[in-house]
Amino acid sequence: MNNISRVLCVLAIPAFAVGARGQDWANAGGNAQRNGQTTEAGPSSPDVLWSGGRPSVIAWQPVIEGRRVFMVRQSAFPPESDRSPVVAMDLDTGDELWFENIPADPGDWTTSVLGVKDGRVFATRAGNGSSVSAPI
Repeated sequence: MNNISRVLCVLAIPAFAVGARGQDWANAGGNAQRNGQTTEAGPSSPDVLWSGGRPSVIAWQPVIEGRRVFMVRQSAFPPESDRSPVVAMDLDTGDELWFENIPADPGDWTTSVLGVKDGRVFATRAGNGSSVSAPI
């Protein structure tokens, strides 16, 4: 390998690393097996970009697609229709992009985000130990 090739190779490594993106968590659990395993390494020290957002009485698992994070923000229990919306937030700024209250029938459980694909969010009000079979 000549000197020019070595220099180009050394310059290409940082450029490739800058272009690398974190792995999206497009479903509850992160991958097809939903076991939470990822090839990504976490930060070695805290680097908080933002904090805040809507309060929630339960910490619901978020799902991520691109630079957006989707989660349920439940403000009361039991979870009436308007008390557990799906909220979309910008990962870089923490700004709330939108929220949607998922319709509920009597006896339905709280909202749960199952996944996101191509900008479409899949949510349900089924759950409660499988005793509620609300649609997605």
